[in-house]
Amino acid sequence: MMSFVRNTVLGAATAATLAIGGAAQGAYVIATPGAPVIENFTSYAGSAAPTNWTITGSSAPGFQNQSTGSGTAGGIYSYGATSSSERALGYLGNSSTAASVAYTAAYTNNTGDTLIQLDISFRAEQWRLASGGRTNGWEVSLSTDGVNYTVINDLSTWTSTNSGTTGAVDGNSATYSASLAATVSSLSIANGSNFSIRFAADRGSGSGSSQGIAIDDVSVTGTVIPEPASLALLGLGGLLMLGRGRRA
Repeated sequence: MMSFVRNTVLGAATAATLAIGGAAQGAYVIATPGAPVIENFTSYAGSAAPTNWTITGSSAPGFQNQSTGSGTAGGIYSYGATSSSERALGYLGNSSTAASVAYTAAYTNNTGDTLIQLDISFRAEQWRLASGGRTNGWEVSLSTDGVNYTVINDLSTWTSTNSGTTGAVDGNSATYSASLAATVSSLSIANGSNFSIRFAADRGSGSGSSQGIAIDDVSVTGTVIPEPASLALLGLGGLLMLGRGRRA
């Protein structure tokens, strides 16, 4: 079971927020309980916020378009192999225009019932390596009111590496990526209500240049309150099992 660790009005990477131009409107729809809603950023151009995402930052990192990780300018990237439609939403920090960034995805509960649990997963990737530089990662948090965010521990453990040769690396490889997953329970998200998941990053710890990091394959699955009929069947099944046990 997932545990929360703290509540923040604004994440560590966004002490003062500034909306970045091109922020997209809308929300992903959770329509069917148990069916994952997945964003894999296919063909993402890196010139505006992805659909259903908002980008904020303590400064104004620019959009740097698609890159293999060879780009050195700080900002927002679409990382991936050359000419590949398989992309990831990336970030490269620097001391001036890209000190921090937060990528926030919006979701709407349209299941017809109250969501009581979310299963969330994503891939953390590194596409640019700065040898001996800073190490950074993603702080992932959930909000059910659009204001207060609660950090999800199990999704916030990955850290990039600064060991190796400076330049582009393969963020799709096991060496430079990790899959993270968490179950967030004890929720009460009414039908028709919205919630948000935020991925925040800053320049990281240490000194020198930052690493180019990204998120990919963001998946969210909702669980609703069981119908009374389902609960009754579960109870009946339990009684039948108990009766069989006594006869044995």
